[in-house]
Amino acid sequence: MRVRSHLNEDKSKRNFEEIIEPWYINAWSTNDYGIDAFVEIVKPDSLNNTFRNESKFFGIQLKSTESIKLSEQFIHYKVPTEKIIQWLNANLHILFVLNDLKDNKLYFTWIDETLISKLEKDANWTGKSTKTLQIPRTNLLEKGKLDKIKDYVYKAKNTTKKLILPNTYFCIKENCSKYIANLESIAQRFDFQTNSISIESLKDKIDNSIYRIAISGPSRAGKSSLINSFLRKNISPVGVFQTTGVPIQIISAITEKLSIYYLDNTKEDFSLTEENLELFASQDHNEDNIKNVKMAVIHVKNKQLEKGIAIFDIPGLDDPNEIIYDYAWKTASKANIILFLFDASPAQNGGYIFRKDVKKQLSELGSAADKVFLVLTKVDALDENRLEELKKRVFVDVNKFGLKEHISDKIFYISTTQQPTKKQNYDSLQSLEDELWRFILNNNRNGLVNLSELCSEISTSIGSFEEILSSRLFDDEKRTTMNLMINEVQQKIPNLHEILFKQKGDIINHLFQQIDNNKTNILRQLENELQNVALTATLPDENAIKNYLKRQINSLIESCNSHSQYQFTNLKNVIDVWIESNLKQLREYIYHHTNQQLIDISEIEKFTMPPVDYGSLIGTSIFTGILGAVLAPIGFVVGAFSGLFGSLLFSSEDRRAKRIKKTMVEAENALDKIIPKIKIAFNNIIDTQTNEIYNYSHRKINAYTHDLQNQMNKLGSEISEQDRQLYQEAFSDLDRLNKESLNLKKEIDEYTGLSV
Repeated sequence: MRVRSHLNEDKSKRNFEEIIEPWYINAWSTNDYGIDAFVEIVKPDSLNNTFRNESKFFGIQLKSTESIKLSEQFIHYKVPTEKIIQWLNANLHILFVLNDLKDNKLYFTWIDETLISKLEKDANWTGKSTKTLQIPRTNLLEKGKLDKIKDYVYKAKNTTKKLILPNTYFCIKENCSKYIANLESIAQRFDFQTNSISIESLKDKIDNSIYRIAISGPSRAGKSSLINSFLRKNISPVGVFQTTGVPIQIISAITEKLSIYYLDNTKEDFSLTEENLELFASQDHNEDNIKNVKMAVIHVKNKQLEKGIAIFDIPGLDDPNEIIYDYAWKTASKANIILFLFDASPAQNGGYIFRKDVKKQLSELGSAADKVFLVLTKVDALDENRLEELKKRVFVDVNKFGLKEHISDKIFYISTTQQPTKKQNYDSLQSLEDELWRFILNNNRNGLVNLSELCSEISTSIGSFEEILSSRLFDDEKRTTMNLMINEVQQKIPNLHEILFKQKGDIINHLFQQIDNNKTNILRQLENELQNVALTATLPDENAIKNYLKRQINSLIESCNSHSQYQFTNLKNVIDVWIESNLKQLREYIYHHTNQQLIDISEIEKFTMPPVDYGSLIGTSIFTGILGAVLAPIGFVVGAFSGLFGSLLFSSEDRRAKRIKKTMVEAENALDKIIPKIKIAFNNIIDTQTNEIYNYSHRKINAYTHDLQNQMNKLGSEISEQDRQLYQEAFSDLDRLNKESLNLKKEIDEYTGLSV
């Protein structure tokens, strides 16, 4: 006896085959692999009265139901989430078809990025067991009306990257760790300096591969509330008094749980509840960390964190307990991105103070992190006037204390408890989230990208290892040639220094020329805008001019960043050519490190404003600051020209021209003092980066040539059969390990989109 579901399945197959005829269906799958069959599109051949294969295929997943769920616009059908991800990651287009057996209708939807964009309205949808597909009721599959399907298959592109499943990052990281351990095991059979340096570097990078976001700042600033808002669940402890007592790390996982790591290196796992976390992480239940907790790790299902990102909720940086303070500071100082929170609510009653310790913390953390976001919280406690006063005061303090270069361009004013209304002039929590993830996405800052680079470095290290091994197997006739090559390498190292620093000078010259050209364009455009204002209209007020200048200078800085990276890429290419011509046996090893050092110019990327006290530079001119500085009241200018405005000796055109001229003179004077500061800052950073590149390359070259020379010294003695076998086994193991690491890199790049 056959069960009803099997009968329904067969009926659905017959219905589908009838509708898509004459297209060809490969044999239906008898196993539930997630794809039921593959369809090949055919085209009529009128000459031969047959059908011609088009070599165009798509996969189908066919489902049937006797009780369809309808809404006004959609058919609703629940499917396992892992199946959706499997379909999206397939290398062919996948068509999901639902057969309504009651009305004998077939509805369809493509499993593509359009569908995924709808599912991603739920940020954690990949962590759920099932998701409901919404199929438009207009998507009817009908006989003789297949052009819509054919056009999609012919024109649509497959997705550019695979969806990331929960725990993907940690599985890949574990594989990378195994590869490093295997490389170290092979290297222990020999004594090469190059291997020691490489493995030391690989271990350090895998330990720091996860991308860290730290929520930091003084106590009671709302750090835990912000994390709870980000994750859309109450996890981190909050309360009236100081709450967080130990660092809390939040990472992605398949199963949600709480892991407590103790100072004695032991660990306990608990179910993830707010109560369990408070027992170990809150001051109320673990005062002064009497339970000796090293860290609390929260494992959650979260789509953003699955890319290899961790969030840290750390105790206040003003904690009086030295042990807790040390925990907090060490955690914050290792973070890649810092959200530095500062409680704004005291400003309502005049209690705002930009404390000396806060200035010091922002300065030191900002020097090391990729980005520091300054976030003032609890602004819903301020009335409109107080909030505006606070914004002006914070801006003045940030510039006065020279912190502009250490924090993000935008300072956020938020409330974690309520959304701003149209009348409330502060930022939404969503705007902060968007800016945070935009920075991470646009700059390829996540753990998976770091692991991809690590796989490349493993492969490069293997290449150097193999070259050194190969040199021992040379016959004696090649010994002289090899020694000459080593000597030539050592003699030409100064050329590398010469090339690097000549190119550095060229980069600086190009950059300075670009800055000067931009300054001219900024002034020319401002003057044109002012001159094009009709005489019957008023000139732009101080806020409009200020915003214009701010946008233009921001654009200048971004352009300089882009130009610098482009020039450093060219420098890398110059070095590659030099290595190819003079140090062929070094090219793969050095290429990786120069590429990484030159492209990842984190200090330049986060230097969005030069460290200048703009008010003191410009003095009493019309502009007391650029880049968002508060301008002197426009009334100052009006007062200076009050006699002229009342004079009949000048026409309205003359008065307008003189006012524009005065404004332009003051604007140019301001820029003339700011531009040199920008140049100095970029010059210092480029100089530092170039020195670091040279020193690191020089160290690597010396280690490599040292190992080659040691191998050459052994050429006088015949290699034993035991050593020969040892070398051959090493070659075999290294070749296998290299293939595995490159395959893993390919898999990672499919997740990140870097393979495109």
